[in-house]
Amino acid sequence: MTRTLVLVGIGATTMLSVAPDASAQIAKFEVLTEANVAMDLSPDGKWIVGHSSTGGGYIWSRETGYNVIGGQGASAVSDDGTVVLGDIDDPLGIGSNVAGMWTAAEGWFSLGALPNAGGCPSRSDGYELSADGSIAVGLSWDGCSGRGFRWTQATGMLEQESLGNGSNRTSVISADGALTGGFAQGSFSRTPAIWDADTMGALLDPGPENIVGEVLGIRDDGSVLLGYWDGKAFKLEEGQPIELFSGPIAAWTG
Repeated sequence: MTRTLVLVGIGATTMLSVAPDASAQIAKFEVLTEANVAMDLSPDGKWIVGHSSTGGGYIWSRETGYNVIGGQGASAVSDDGTVVLGDIDDPLGIGSNVAGMWTAAEGWFSLGALPNAGGCPSRSDGYELSADGSIAVGLSWDGCSGRGFRWTQATGMLEQESLGNGSNRTSVISADGALTGGFAQGSFSRTPAIWDADTMGALLDPGPENIVGEVLGIRDDGSVLLGYWDGKAFKLEEGQPIELFSGPIAAWTG
């Protein structure tokens, strides 16, 4: 068995496979020549999605190979590879795109946009999926002010509580969909924020200055948050004080 890490960058996507035996650290690089960038990887390393070098989204696995699936690009994949989230052309022609979902059986369909979404330039953008692919989160708009959204088949697109000074985005979601994270605009810039399944949220730093940063990762059960906080990487575990980590290079942020 190998562990697979996707290195995201300009140009073709590169996979790095490393033997799990610490005494034999042999790396094998494999280039997905048709891919432009990788955006998400299933937890078992089987499925990769991203933007194709020829336009549109793609989904890749070792068993099925590289398949272009259209749309404008793919941003997230369900754990079993059956659901892909991304963006598609806006069917109403108001903005450049809306969030879309893809399945092998149905192809792409629109998740829509919030009621007051303009074209700034999009009407909505998909960012992340729950483990089973039933819940999508991302960004839509109130006029031209950003709003995080939560989407399910049953409810359609719901606006997450607007926090801070507006300009919110929901970027990540726990595996079970109970907790989402991202940022809300603070006094100066982005402030880390979270939302519960009922769409109500909270700033991680509600003070008058508002720490610059955002939530970029959530443990499957929602008990740990990762991201950056005032220029440093942070880890926030339920019931524990926040941990900050300095980067290896001074100019880097977390």
